[in-house]
Amino acid sequence: MQEKKRLSINIIAQFVSFLVQFAISFLMTPFIVKKLGAEAYGFIGLSNNFISYAQILTVALNSMAGRFIAVEYHKGNLVGAQKYYASVFYANIIVSTFIGIIAIICSFYLEYFVNIPVQLIFDVKVLFILLIGNFLISLIFSVYNVATFIKNRLDYVAVRSIVANVIRACVLVVAFSFFVPMLWYVGLASVICTLYISFVNIQYKRQLTPDLVIRPKLYDFEFVRKIVNSGVWNTVSRLSNILEQGFDLLFANLFIGAYAMGQLAITKQIPVIILTLIGSIGAAFAPSLTKSFAQGSKSDMQREVMISVKLMGLISVLPLCFVFGFIDRFYDLWLPGQNSSELYLLTVIGVLYFPILLSLEGVQNLWPVLNKVKTYSLASIVLSSCTFITLFTGIHFIPKDYSIYYLAGVSTFYNFILVLFFIPLYAAKCLGVSKTFFYPSIVRVVITVVIVLSAIFFIKPYLDINSWPQLIFAGMFEVIICLIIGLMVILNRDDRRNIISIVKRNKS
Repeated sequence: MQEKKRLSINIIAQFVSFLVQFAISFLMTPFIVKKLGAEAYGFIGLSNNFISYAQILTVALNSMAGRFIAVEYHKGNLVGAQKYYASVFYANIIVSTFIGIIAIICSFYLEYFVNIPVQLIFDVKVLFILLIGNFLISLIFSVYNVATFIKNRLDYVAVRSIVANVIRACVLVVAFSFFVPMLWYVGLASVICTLYISFVNIQYKRQLTPDLVIRPKLYDFEFVRKIVNSGVWNTVSRLSNILEQGFDLLFANLFIGAYAMGQLAITKQIPVIILTLIGSIGAAFAPSLTKSFAQGSKSDMQREVMISVKLMGLISVLPLCFVFGFIDRFYDLWLPGQNSSELYLLTVIGVLYFPILLSLEGVQNLWPVLNKVKTYSLASIVLSSCTFITLFTGIHFIPKDYSIYYLAGVSTFYNFILVLFFIPLYAAKCLGVSKTFFYPSIVRVVITVVIVLSAIFFIKPYLDINSWPQLIFAGMFEVIICLIIGLMVILNRDDRRNIISIVKRNKS
């Protein structure tokens, strides 16, 4: 009962954090685009893509560090947990030094790697340096995140994220309002937020896991090697993500133009926000799933994974149906002056596979928990390599007017293969259940989306949406329909009864 209550608290906290992040992104994106222009805005996304390239060097260690520390901690092996903890910290310092030196050298020659308008060269370089510095700070102090994971206090993480997002918004508003608008203000805001997050994580660590300490004598290369050997396949998985998603802005910059890159970067905002929401809720299942694995309870793992699929499916249809039905009106109001029809089409193409992907978000906790990342990573790298090759070869033959849609569509096509066939089948194998275990729930999510969108497209011509209150009203209408249909189609009678009982317990 306590675990269920903790899970519901974590999910609510993550949802509130998402609402704050969405509100800030909602206000700040048009603010920044207005101050800098869509062309300059695209370099923010491109710089973040470059950071993702550097992250490849750190994934093998840090993606599995929390898992190894938490498992040893829950087993009562404090010495082992401490050695993993300290070894990860010192290893990250070494890696950060190496990455920092390379990044500083590359920053001086950045204009030779990408097309940067002359007037933006200095601004983009400073932005790049600040974002690299932000990444290195986050990397050095990343091990402190383990405390909230071990104690299943992801609500603490949500509160921290809320405050950090508010700080980010305040810094950007002050900088753009009282000084000459510059791209690097975005990097400065990121550094300040990361410093705050690192400080808070240290406090959480002292409060939740004071028995985990960092001392030089606890460093053991063998512990680092063991984590890296396990996490090396996560490196392959991250590389696959970069091949799939990390080059579209670069290709747009090199083969179409800076403006097209800016348009594509704008359309990534809403999908990223949705992924953040569902990903944070899906992550709320990871601590209890890790604990069930450490205690050898496979039946509990099966039950928790299925609950996550149904809950993720129910929650994900709410934003997705809004995107499919009303995102064109949203762009008209959010970014007046931009080509809302193009933005709408690019966004919809990019999220076509989301109904399946998001319902399986909690399932993907299985790979690190069970230490079975290899097969998933190999499947990902094969499909992402196909994505990269298809993008790179096809972009030369597609007419320029359609190139940007091609960049958005290729990734969606290959992702459909991954989420529809590989993830549910491999997850079923890992759990020791039938191959069709997840498909009924996936079908129910898709049916819900189809029913809701049918209702939206039938009523939409009669709705005159020319203001934010009218769009909010339409959104409320969509949410109500989604909840009614989703509760009836995605969940069965026992699921609805369990949700009601959990709500009643949390109220008491």
